[in-house]
This record gives sequence, C-alpha cells and structure tokens, in this order.
Amino acid sequence: MKKEDFVFHLEYREQIDMLSTEQKGELLDALCDYAQTGEVQNELDPLTKMCFSIMRQRMDRDTENYEKKCERLRANGAKGGRPSKTEEEKPNGFSGNQMVSDENQENQIDVVPDPDPVPDPDKDKRQTHRDRAQTRKADPIDYQSIFDAYNSICTSMPPVETFSESRKKAIRSMLRTRSPDEVKQLFARAQASPFLTGTNDTGWRASFDWIMNQSNAAKILEGNYDRSNPRPKATQFTNYSHEQVDWDAISRQVRERERLKEKEDAGSG
Repeated sequence: MKKEDFVFHLEYREQIDMLSTEQKGELLDALCDYAQTGEVQNELDPLTKMCFSIMRQRMDRDTENYEKKCERLRANGAKGGRPSKTEEEKPNGFSGNQMVSDENQENQIDVVPDPDPVPDPDKDKRQTHRDRAQTRKADPIDYQSIFDAYNSICTSMPPVETFSESRKKAIRSMLRTRSPDEVKQLFARAQASPFLTGTNDTGWRASFDWIMNQSNAAKILEGNYDRSNPRPKATQFTNYSHEQVDWDAISRQVRERERLKEKEDAGSG
C-alpha cells in the first residue's frame, strides 16, 4: 500500500550513527522506497541491510496498528459513533454538544486509546537497548553468533574463548563487505583446508584472528589453501632422505668424471 509518510523512531539513532554518510543516504532511500512501494530498489551492503531490516519490522507494525485503528473507527462510524455519555459521565457537566473544529477532530483520532493493542514482543528488548544507551551506543551486530559459528565449524583450530574489542572490530570490518552467511562459508572453507588445519611441515594451524584478516580471508576464498602442497613424484633423485645420501661417494664420482674428461681432451689435442 502506497503511503504518504511514515514514522521515524528516534530509538534507532544509535544504530544509524554506526553508518557512514553514504550508508545513511542509502538507508533513507530504502525506507522511502519501502514506504511508497513496499519494495527496496537498490541492493544494500550487509550493515545497512541489517539496520533497514530492524526499522522495516517496526514500520510494518506501525502500519498494521494504524489500519486496525482505522477499521475500528469506520465500524464505530457505521454504528452512529460512540454512545453518548450521561450528565454524570461528562467531566465538565455540560449537557449540550460542544463545537469541535475539523483540526481538533483529526487530532482526537490520533489519540484514541487502543482497547486491543497488538502485543509487541520487542518492547522489552527496545527498553533494554535504551537503558544501555545511557553508557554506550547500542550495536546491531550479533557478535555472539559469529563466535559460535567459528567454534562450531572450525573444530580443528584453536577455539575462541575471549570476545575482545579487537575481535569485535575485525567482525565489523568483515561485515562491511560480506554477509554473516558468507563469513560462515569462509569458516567452512578454512576448516576444509588440510594446510590450515595443521597438515603442513610445522603443524601450524590457522586461528580466528588470522582468518578474520581481510587479506587472509581473500586468499582462503580464492582457493589458495584448498589443499596442502602436493609432494613431488618419487624418482631416483627424490625418493630418499637427507641422511641416506653418501656425499663422499658422489664427490669421488664427480672428480673421476672430471679426470676422464681432461684425459680425453689431452688425447684429442
């Protein structure tokens, strides 16, 4: 349904402040598109999309409550309006009808109490966010789900036990270019790599911090670590260990060949 306006709730100010100026503009365009057409015209980056998703749910609830209120008012109008109050019920004691301007009537419609409000499951959560905002800004990113995904997927690597601010910063940086699902795919790709899980010359294993480095993540997704380096095919020159080489014998063979070469050169001269 096309709307002429929508309510912007200040409770989302903390989330919006986390966006860049460009991302804020994209968020406003998306909200206007959704209010007018019910769709979003342009693709949003993961962080902007997360903020829009939160605000879109509130817009949908506002629209639903408004439509229900209008429906009740139409139903009351069809029945002749509200039942008239008795003299005792009127707070001012006047028996005559008071004149109310059109503007006041519109204002009164906006403040009609809702006898059957729609349950709001997010009310307590929003109140908690407002309380926390007194000491710090609310953060829309679900860091716990990222940490849990790593610990459950990358079982061959050191687990994450400390949720430090530097690790949260790495997650925020990663989510600017990749969605949470793409981050989980990154973890799965790393876990499937023999090299990153310890099958290498030193037994080294990748960690959460190493994987969340943007440069390392790009190499993982490009397949640079999909398999461990293959060993060269065994030949008469490679199928032996360093200790098995008789270097003295090789040195004698080289000197003997040089002596024979010099003798042949002298005879031909």
